[in-house]
Amino acid sequence: MSASGSFDERERHVVVPGREQTRGSVCGRRLDTAHDGHGSVHHEKPVELVALISRTWSPTSSTARVCESAPCYAWLVVASSSYAALTVVPRIALRLPVALPEPDGFDVAQSQTWPEVTGRLEYAGGRLEYMPPCGEVQQRVAVDVVTELNLWRRKHPEWAVGGNEAGMFLGGEVRAADAAVWHADQRPSDGFARTAPLLAVEVAGGDDAPEALREKALWYLAHGVETVWLVLPESRTVEIVTTKGRRAGELLPEPASLPDLHPRVSDFFRQLP
Repeated sequence: MSASGSFDERERHVVVPGREQTRGSVCGRRLDTAHDGHGSVHHEKPVELVALISRTWSPTSSTARVCESAPCYAWLVVASSSYAALTVVPRIALRLPVALPEPDGFDVAQSQTWPEVTGRLEYAGGRLEYMPPCGEVQQRVAVDVVTELNLWRRKHPEWAVGGNEAGMFLGGEVRAADAAVWHADQRPSDGFARTAPLLAVEVAGGDDAPEALREKALWYLAHGVETVWLVLPESRTVEIVTTKGRRAGELLPEPASLPDLHPRVSDFFRQLP
């Protein structure tokens, strides 16, 4: 959802979805608006905002610009969906991940009942949590991780590798890993995995605090995952987390249940300059 636009690329902005009516602040002024479906913006009774995040975003023909002079931090997007109407606020105003309201008919165990948003969703601690789409560094590193795992899997077909925010429903919650390894003894379904992987891999992005990833690693361990790799592109290191603790190294040690899986840390950063 990022794009080059009129905002300073050095700044980070927040895209906030509301409903068809949106409340915000523009150039220091309060803004209560609604779209009438014919290209006009009217002042209406405001509704509660829910936050989604994007680093940069530029308007299209379907948007209404509400300020032309001083630096603005709000835009309206014409949309009928509660999860598609957006406005932009400063990134510093929010802490990620952001909680979204559960849509009508939401069932955490049924992926088809989850809202459609541009970004990543998990359900943890009783909250439906949103993170923005991955940036380029995180994208490339995640692909390198999956590549190394899949090259290993071709020699060990008794295992299955998941990627692309591999969802798993464990202990009444849903978390998503950048990569994970399961036993290949069951036919895959269209829904979330219901068993813990042997290995889960998290790649840090620009919006991921290392401590938050370490907390997520503990969640994995508490729900039956044996080994977690935290891949940190900024330092080009990998932390190995098990029930015995956390450590790092240039050659990843072979997980106890995954024979011959010991890639070099540098292989995860092949696409980075």
